[in-house]
Amino acid sequence: MWQTWSGTGDGVAACGAGDGAVVVWRGGCAAPLRVLRAHRSEVCSVDWPRAHLLSASWDTTVKLWDPESEACLSTFSGHSQLVYTAAFSPHSPATFASVSGDGHLKLWTCTEPARPAAAVKAHDAEVLSCDWSRTESHALATAGSDGLIRGWDLRRLTTPMFTLKGCECAVRRVQFSPHAPSVIAAVSYDFTTRIWDLKRGCEPLETIRHHSEFTYGLDWNALRPHQIADCGWDSLVHVFIPRSLA
Repeated sequence: MWQTWSGTGDGVAACGAGDGAVVVWRGGCAAPLRVLRAHRSEVCSVDWPRAHLLSASWDTTVKLWDPESEACLSTFSGHSQLVYTAAFSPHSPATFASVSGDGHLKLWTCTEPARPAAAVKAHDAEVLSCDWSRTESHALATAGSDGLIRGWDLRRLTTPMFTLKGCECAVRRVQFSPHAPSVIAAVSYDFTTRIWDLKRGCEPLETIRHHSEFTYGLDWNALRPHQIADCGWDSLVHVFIPRSLA
């Protein structure tokens, strides 16, 4: 299950469910505020930084929602396999990226659901995660089941800006640091969390091994510099500042 806080509602969050629903909750309430239904299979990711919400599903589509009215505004059907992640650009409210088991990164404009604005074969494997740079409006990163992280310049998608190696298994999630533009963190099915600083090369600065199962979730604390939370299939959540960034 993937969860995201609302960017406009205090204490309101949404999560994707295995039955294809997007469920909206308010903190402290036992019953959901709303249940959004249109997907035909598991919802892999949700993103809700502003008024509209994005959901990505195993049914190969991305959907744009107005949670207030519970209306599905658009369906984006450009992928041929399940969509693992869809994420709004922090720089352009009408732009989002999606990545899929078909190996592609696709860029979309919310007003043009018929076709992506751009597409690139990002990995020769499933692409499990993508994240936008918070400081560079043209930059984003993808992570794949090939164990690689790749950076992309939207102005020239022919070749990646960088390729980061080090993970021994699939990279489940990648995120740029909101505090240091050149720092990237990722979690992998090899039970690790790794930190890179692009200014210091393509080798990991640090490899953290504190999970005994697949490391699955990752998020930076936007309010405390360099603090990370990660979680794994071992039912543990760790909150910490990597030694390499302390």
